[in-house]
Amino acid sequence: MTYEDAIEELEQLLQTLQSDTVDVDQMLAKTERAAELIRFCRKKLRDTEARLEDIWKEGE
Repeated sequence: MTYEDAIEELEQLLQTLQSDTVDVDQMLAKTERAAELIRFCRKKLRDTEARLEDIWKEGE
């Protein structure tokens, strides 16, 4: 999964969660999935930041 894929899925989940048609069971499952995607995105951003810092240090 790419960062962009995760963001797109998060946006879809958010739209679904904000609608009035989500039942409690769906809400729980979708919220858990959203939390998983958020963790993935945060890790991806941290890893990218660390790699960029390494690249800049190598260039010095």
